[in-house]
Amino acid sequence: MRAKLEVEFAGHFTIPRWGCRTECNVFVIVDPKTGKIYDGFTIAGLPYAWIEDHGEEATERMEGYPDGRLLKINACPNEQNRGLCVYVMVDGMSLKLVRKELLPDGY
Repeated sequence: MRAKLEVEFAGHFTIPRWGCRTECNVFVIVDPKTGKIYDGFTIAGLPYAWIEDHGEEATERMEGYPDGRLLKINACPNEQNRGLCVYVMVDGMSLKLVRKELLPDGY
């Protein structure tokens, strides 16, 4: 029996995530059709000062769309480069960075 997984990204992918410490998550991308697990990475939360300035609604760390290939990450991928990143799923096989907006100095 197969588990029913919610489609989160690019037509059929799901994105399991788990915490690694207080402000950190790890994720991978899973193709439930084939069982293949694609690498993800660690993401650390945005600085508290930035969240205070932009409101709690800006704290969603990851935004994927079931019918779209874009994955937006509002955090610090691999705990570096604090900012907002947008990736696209390429040929159903990997993520490619298509936009990065770093936070201004002071955050």
